[in-house]
Amino acid sequence: MNRKSIQSWGLVSLIGIAFLLAPYPFVTQAQDSRANPLPTSDQIASHGLKELQGRHLRIITDLPLDDEMKMLPQVFDAAIPIWAEHFGKGDQDFGRWQAVVAIMQDRSRFVPLGFLSSEIPNFKDGYQAGDRLFVVEQPSAYYRRHLLLHEGTHWFMWRLYGGAGPAWFMEGMAELEATHAWDGKRLELNVMPASSEAVPYWGRVKIIKEELKHGKAPSLEAIMAYGNSAHQQVEAYAWSWAATTFFTSHSATRTTFRRVADEQLDQALNRDLLRELQSDWSRVKMEWEGFVSELDYGYDRVRSPVALDVPAKPLGLESKQIEIFADRGWQSTGILVQSGDRLHLKATGRFTIAKTTQAWISEPDGVTLHYVDGKPLGKLLACIASPPESGAIHSVGWKSFGVGSDSSWDVPASGTLMLKVNDRSSDLRDNAGSCQVVVQAESGSR
Repeated sequence: MNRKSIQSWGLVSLIGIAFLLAPYPFVTQAQDSRANPLPTSDQIASHGLKELQGRHLRIITDLPLDDEMKMLPQVFDAAIPIWAEHFGKGDQDFGRWQAVVAIMQDRSRFVPLGFLSSEIPNFKDGYQAGDRLFVVEQPSAYYRRHLLLHEGTHWFMWRLYGGAGPAWFMEGMAELEATHAWDGKRLELNVMPASSEAVPYWGRVKIIKEELKHGKAPSLEAIMAYGNSAHQQVEAYAWSWAATTFFTSHSATRTTFRRVADEQLDQALNRDLLRELQSDWSRVKMEWEGFVSELDYGYDRVRSPVALDVPAKPLGLESKQIEIFADRGWQSTGILVQSGDRLHLKATGRFTIAKTTQAWISEPDGVTLHYVDGKPLGKLLACIASPPESGAIHSVGWKSFGVGSDSSWDVPASGTLMLKVNDRSSDLRDNAGSCQVVVQAESGSR
């Protein structure tokens, strides 16, 4: 099967070396039973249910047909050309494609209708079976739309490819596309939510931050190895979304995926991608941990991704000068350090750290008018990008500390020295300028 349509995603289906030879779990949606005909409008009405009709979506529901409900066919129709573009199928005609969705307050009312049959397994919030979609009513209009678009993405992939793939890949893609913005007229898919208020009851960012806080975050390999039952827990949806967001934001993996996934979407995809990325896999995992450390509402997918593509080298007896840009996230110094080394760092320069009625100008010690994560806005921060721990569950993420304009300190771990000015990823776009940093090993340091 030709897989050119996956190119624009840049999603990477990877497994760690430890999982390479293990049986790989795949998700398969139930097929639509053609022997089980769709109910007619008269049958729907006779069961006290209502229906709405769009070009690509027919809705059967036991809920009131309020304004939010009436817009759902329009939302779904608007998603079709966006999905087509994202899957590289923008030149095709999908005019005859139509899904039927049951949006249910009381799912028992759909059993006598014959739409919710015994062939459909028990599910909590949503399910896709061929051309039939099921969405359980949610406490927010946003999350109801989200689930419809999530199951709709599964449906679109099933229509294109038959709907089989690694569990994290299938659910991560559905989450990626379903995370949306809708203003009543215009739809955007695959958005980074600006705030929790913009996506009520979605909660993926909160889950990730909580698991990081408590040291329960899965490794990248563990996410890639999710089985079919993993997504019975909402945490698996959060981490699958995070992994697909990482890969679509990441230049080191996008190009490789586009080349390998051009031909296939099956078990061989994992094998071939691992073969292609094996020499860079440790780097990819370190960059994943940097991504997870910064992931928050409004994460800037252009300015924040970390690049460790240039190998770091020991500093030796020479000093090194680095330019650190205020409008980017973590930046590699190219300096390889060892735990116990003692470094001296001196930073100079002025840069814009925020804009309100006028530009906020900062130096490397930051501005104490505003704090981010307990440190002054604009203060120069450091962290060490270390090779990740092994194991399925561990505490991922880079631990930052303030260094400011002039400081000496003992290196807390071995790895690559990273620097940035203190600001949230969501606020990088209004920053400008840079500071010059000189790093030197102090006498007695290894």
